[in-house]
Amino acid sequence: MSPVNLRINQCTCEICRLGVEHPEQVRHRHINLLMSRLDEQQRRWFAAVLAEQYGVELRGVYLVTQITGLNEKTIRKGLKDLESGLVDMKFECVRRPGAGRPGKDRVNLHILSGSEQTTLIGYEQPDTGVA
Repeated sequence: MSPVNLRINQCTCEICRLGVEHPEQVRHRHINLLMSRLDEQQRRWFAAVLAEQYGVELRGVYLVTQITGLNEKTIRKGLKDLESGLVDMKFECVRRPGAGRPGKDRVNLHILSGSEQTTLIGYEQPDTGVA
């Protein structure tokens, strides 16, 4: 897999502009790192959740705009999306094919004997004449 050149936003809030190391600077860097890996909808929704945490009124939206670099209208649209329960929002599975745990109803056939596999699968294995 080749390296991807992603743009990571630099926070412009008062704390981050001071130039003195502060726990909020680390948090803002982590927020922007995560935002750089999300798609457009996910960025909008995540920014909306952050705005709710900081206070939805002007303060929260304004602060998230400074942290993430997203437009205020984008964050407000994300808030509306969340209020609607993400109804009519497109959902695409991004998991790679074959990734993740098998469901509870799936059984690893490699650990079962031939007759047990036949029972689970529901077909007869051909008789090879070997005992």
